[in-house]
Amino acid sequence: MILAALLVFRLAGETVSPGAAAAVPRPVGSLQKPWVVAAWAEAHPREEPPRLACTKDSGCWKPSGHGRVDLARAFSQSCNAYFLALARATPEEVRARSLAAAGFELTRPLSPEATIGLGSLDALPRVTPATLLHAYRDLLTRSWPSREDLRLALVDGMRAAALDGTGAALAHRGYLVKTGTVPALDGRPLATSGWALAASAGGDSLALALLPDGTGSAAAAALGAELEGPRSSESLPGREAPRSGRPVSGLVRVRLLEALRPANVTVLNAGDAPVRSHRPGHGDAWFGPGASVAAEPGLTIGPGLLRLAVAPYGLVRFFEGTLEITGRPGSVRLVLSSTPRSWVDGVLRGELRDGSPGLREELAAAALRFLRAGPRHGRDDLCDSTHCAVFAGRGPLATWVTPRQAEIPAFAKSAPAPPLLDEAAWRRALSASERPGPAQFTGHCGGTPLSSHEVWGRGPREAPPCPRHGPADEAGWERLLPAAALRSAFGGPVVELRVLLVEGVRKTRVTTEERSVDLLYDDLHRALAPSLGWDALPSPPDAFQRIPGGVLARGRGRGHRVGLCLAPPFR
Repeated sequence: MILAALLVFRLAGETVSPGAAAAVPRPVGSLQKPWVVAAWAEAHPREEPPRLACTKDSGCWKPSGHGRVDLARAFSQSCNAYFLALARATPEEVRARSLAAAGFELTRPLSPEATIGLGSLDALPRVTPATLLHAYRDLLTRSWPSREDLRLALVDGMRAAALDGTGAALAHRGYLVKTGTVPALDGRPLATSGWALAASAGGDSLALALLPDGTGSAAAAALGAELEGPRSSESLPGREAPRSGRPVSGLVRVRLLEALRPANVTVLNAGDAPVRSHRPGHGDAWFGPGASVAAEPGLTIGPGLLRLAVAPYGLVRFFEGTLEITGRPGSVRLVLSSTPRSWVDGVLRGELRDGSPGLREELAAAALRFLRAGPRHGRDDLCDSTHCAVFAGRGPLATWVTPRQAEIPAFAKSAPAPPLLDEAAWRRALSASERPGPAQFTGHCGGTPLSSHEVWGRGPREAPPCPRHGPADEAGWERLLPAAALRSAFGGPVVELRVLLVEGVRKTRVTTEERSVDLLYDDLHRALAPSLGWDALPSPPDAFQRIPGGVLARGRGRGHRVGLCLAPPFR
């Protein structure tokens, strides 16, 4: 028999404790899924990872299925149907080589099921906790030169797992989490043992929990309680560092244009001094004011004032900082390292647009509180879309005439906008951010603010009244959701969309001919945005009505309707 108590392994530097127990190889279930992805990538070097529909007939661990998932979503939900499809599409030799390279002990032949951590204990790969912790640290800190996009998707999945996935029970924002469940390690029939791994965003400290009698989700909850104890400061950072005069330090890493996946980006030096470009193994090069370079994977450009021209969308935008470029030709990924002040200025421009100086400072303070809460994209702090905060850099602001075409006045394309906060206002915002206040914000509350619990299923259940608007100022909206767009988003004809309130949480039930799934606002928004744009649902919808050609959605307010309302008083 094994002990029925939680066992926690911690990696600090190169040392794993407790040492003796950390050297015993054990099956870890879904914790081995990153190396299924690595094997699939080796076998499919030029292919994009699939988007699959996990339904009630898929045989996944969730009886109703996970709906339509991409790689990041599948990893956050630990969707067995998705990873089994990857394993079945990959030769056994490649799968075995990938797991062995990560330190797993294997039994051959290696079935697709065993590759993803399913099956009897005797057939499952095994790994020591010490080896697994080092392998996950490598996953979080070392790039995959040929398929960095897939590694970043896995990191995104770990971040999402901590928010609303299998690791949400950890209940600590700012961590990256992965869970796994295996048949009971002591051989008890019809019982399971659970694993949960939690890592700091930068991958510099990790903890791995084994709950001999439980599931991965239960192990995450137990690990979360363990991190509340006095030892948590020795391994993983606390929920929130002590606050000083400056609530954040160093640079903010912002993922740019994630919702667009640009085909071609041209970077122009918009400053008055030369800007450095660097490629590993090729040394530094410099380009002067007004000169430009093509954004190619492997390049780092800056620091400086940079103007990005993004094709084929017609978007132009100025940013201050250093630009890191990864991905592949024709599908680059961009990360900007900028100062907190520059990031806050870009959020003011993107979220507030027009507003009084006082409201600007309120939003700046809320943005700093939001930033302090922890990274939301692995080693990158934020993205520039509504998922985190709309970040418009130094402008210009664009009008999206279609989800794929930006319209910008010609005069605005030639010069950056001036900063929105002067030195005195910035100091006041820094000071205000040290005091309690909202850390989320929206465009308009719709007259009836929602609580964090109602929108996201966590946080306070009460929503403070808006000081600017009452119920009469609803800022109502309507959007047509065409049948073809719904079919594309959910993998088949949509029979019904319906608003539900489940244990105080607002959800939308999407029913197709094959399945029914309940989605939070963020998940529904994310599903529709690729085809209908980010304004497809301005706020959590209140009602749906089927009409010829699709579904008419209705709601009130703009944004998630939680936190600081950014709209001026109704006149």
